[in-house]
Amino acid sequence: MKKTKNFIVATVLIMLLTSLFITATPTYSVGSGYVYSLWIGVQNGALTVDEALSDIMFYYNAGVIPASEIDYGLLNGYFPGYRDYFISQGIPLSGGSPQSAVTETQQESAHVQESTSDNQPKSEKLADKKNVEAGIKEPTAEEIDAAWEKNERVEPTCTEVGKIIETNSITGETRETEIPMVAHDYAETDRVEPTCTEDGIITYTCSVCGDTYTESIPATGHDSGEWVVTTETGLFSAGSQELRCTIDGAVLDTQEIPQTAPISLTVAIVICVAIIAVIAIIVLILIRKHKTKS
Repeated sequence: MKKTKNFIVATVLIMLLTSLFITATPTYSVGSGYVYSLWIGVQNGALTVDEALSDIMFYYNAGVIPASEIDYGLLNGYFPGYRDYFISQGIPLSGGSPQSAVTETQQESAHVQESTSDNQPKSEKLADKKNVEAGIKEPTAEEIDAAWEKNERVEPTCTEVGKIIETNSITGETRETEIPMVAHDYAETDRVEPTCTEDGIITYTCSVCGDTYTESIPATGHDSGEWVVTTETGLFSAGSQELRCTIDGAVLDTQEIPQTAPISLTVAIVICVAIIAVIAIIVLILIRKHKTKS
């Protein structure tokens, strides 16, 4: 990691110095200094020779590095012993002096710039290195969309959402799709029946998570039956009767049953005493009249 960071810093500095050199003395622009920066990377141990050669061939085939830049680098001592390798790869090398290589580079760079003046960014014009070397076509958006494969599915419950985890076989990306929670599966697990005066309760329990809730059953209210005589009436005594609920037997009402005699016992006694007194008076009067005659 440290070597890679050092290589990146060295490459940036070299590119800046190269750009200043190009501004001062016209040489070439496209790919300018890249072969040299790769050679420095090899010297610093940040790159292997094979990696550097692979990068040079990739950018040469993509039209970024002209053959004259490679030739210029070889003539200046970069990658010694690899001239035959580049020739075997079909790169036309002049074998002349470094100055002639610079002149050829200027001409070839102008040709490359003219052929790539369609204002596209360089990153969009260059295919992925591995795909170019292997001749693989870049996948389309439709192909990428169709490449999602389901790896895992977590079923939702009545308390937690589920999810589907997918991986794209082309890009290697992963994504998660949320599955909404399912409804509770409630069933009646307990019931307290209502009475005439108290509400009942039904308890429901979810068979999945154990969650519960209750539902009230309204009180039924009393069911009044018929009047029942509790005390029989007499000639001079009142009776009584009650109205009871047929469900719980609660006394809902009571009534008095009048006595059978039309007058009260006291009045009857007074009347009897008065009648007896009248009879006694009459008897006494008759007795006196009889004594008088005799």
